[in-house]
Amino acid sequence: MNIEKFTIPIVGLDTGLILSTWRWLIGEDKEIILLTKFGDLLLKDKADAIYFLSTSDGTIEHLSDHSRDFYNNRLSAEQYVELFQPELIADLEPDLTPGLEPAGNLLKAGQVYTFLKLPAMGGEKTAKNVRRIELY
Repeated sequence: MNIEKFTIPIVGLDTGLILSTWRWLIGEDKEIILLTKFGDLLLKDKADAIYFLSTSDGTIEHLSDHSRDFYNNRLSAEQYVELFQPELIADLEPDLTPGLEPAGNLLKAGQVYTFLKLPAMGGEKTAKNVRRIELY
């Protein structure tokens, strides 16, 4: 799996600002490993444990005691699917045919996808329930 298709580079982003909204939930010892196109975060603490912060659910989940498990594909398939949402990204960003213009729903710099109605509130995880928003 090429994670670049499902993530946003964090170089140059204000990661402190991104995390500031979530400090009440994640604590002070976490740093961002990656940012998904849905604004969800893979975090690492000082002990090298990794966590998944679902911004649409407002939850944090411990994934592993070792960050290398993520890089060595040692998480479960379900964890990778939950983190990257590949089917939904494929619906939002279908592979382009050479010569065709990209679809109008592609992210621009500084944007992430979000749900119009959050799944935690009964919204569906479908492309029709997604829009683009500014990261901050």
